Amino acid sequence: MLRLNNDGIISWLLSQLALLLAAAILIASIASITFYNDWQKEAEAKRLALNLASEIASMDLKTYPNSTLYWIDLKKASIYLSTEYVRVIRYDGNIHKKLFATATLLVKPSIYNGSVGWRNGDDLYSSLCQKFCKNGDSSKMGDAENPFSYDEKPEVENYIASELNRISKELAIRPLRIDPNRPLYIEKAYIYFKKDDGTLDRIGVLIVSQVKT
Repeated sequence: MLRLNNDGIISWLLSQLALLLAAAILIASIASITFYNDWQKEAEAKRLALNLASEIASMDLKTYPNSTLYWIDLKKASIYLSTEYVRVIRYDGNIHKKLFATATLLVKPSIYNGSVGWRNGDDLYSSLCQKFCKNGDSSKMGDAENPFSYDEKPEVENYIASELNRISKELAIRPLRIDPNRPLYIEKAYIYFKKDDGTLDRIGVLIVSQVKT
């Protein structure tokens, strides 16, 4: 029969405690790595949402017609865009399979979703011509070369506001899903109005669309 003296018992207990402590450290390390990986992935999603919201807001500050292509640098994500927010969802979490990140848009862009909105400024001017052109001599209306009369400004503003409201409502129900493999087109377009003295007034429209492949 195996007999242990006091020293042997203490030595055995210490060895068991050491094993338990090592196991606890190992488990804590695995848990820590798992939590860190999820935190890192969530941080990447948050960064993407904030960067896109910032890019859209920066374009709205342009005081002259401007446009840019914006590439998504995170492919393992689902990105949704409405006139209110950018939402990024990842499905590769360890603790929670779905990781969410949302950034609020400081401005409300016109977002083309295939059924409402304008793809770009030329599309906007063509739409304005379809609505307001009377003589049929032009395919565009509202750009610097084909300005509206200043008296038409209230009617044009009401039309743009109505369209933006329609776009906002549709995207509130079904946000535009962004393909991360294709760039976003972001443009600040201006609609011009000619005053009696020949000077131009204008209003800006911020446009976002997904580039076709």
